[in-house]
Amino acid sequence: MRYLKTGNNQGIPWLDQRFAAYVGVPTPQARALADNLIESCDQGLDAKSAAAAATSAARATSAARASSAARERAAAGQRAAAIDAAQDRSCAAIGGRRVGDRCESTVIGNPSGLAGSACVSSAGVPVSVLFDGSGAISANSYSTSRRLHPGCFD
Repeated sequence: MRYLKTGNNQGIPWLDQRFAAYVGVPTPQARALADNLIESCDQGLDAKSAAAAATSAARATSAARASSAARERAAAGQRAAAIDAAQDRSCAAIGGRRVGDRCESTVIGNPSGLAGSACVSSAGVPVSVLFDGSGAISANSYSTSRRLHPGCFD
């Protein structure tokens, strides 16, 4: 087997002669055939090694992408939690209650006494203000609410 693997007859011509008899050709042609078979086998092994390396690299790339995507999802979750916490704090700071993406007034009635300025609409919907992208109360929304519904927020 070593002879077929390496082509090295170790100085024993009998190996070349035996292989020639096995394949049914003269010794010089058998030697050339052995060389071709060895080269073909080496190329096949090289191709398998290259394919295995490519598969391994593809798996590593896929794993890196999955890991990166998981980190991005975790970071997005942390950002969302930070914004939620900021919205809760911002709303509480003006005496409101956060409901989804808005801050509702907790004041009952119409503290200013001005017509149409009640803190709860006739349909029972509390006056609310919006948040900005950071979770803080939107300055424009708060200003408008304080102008139209004085006393509904601190």
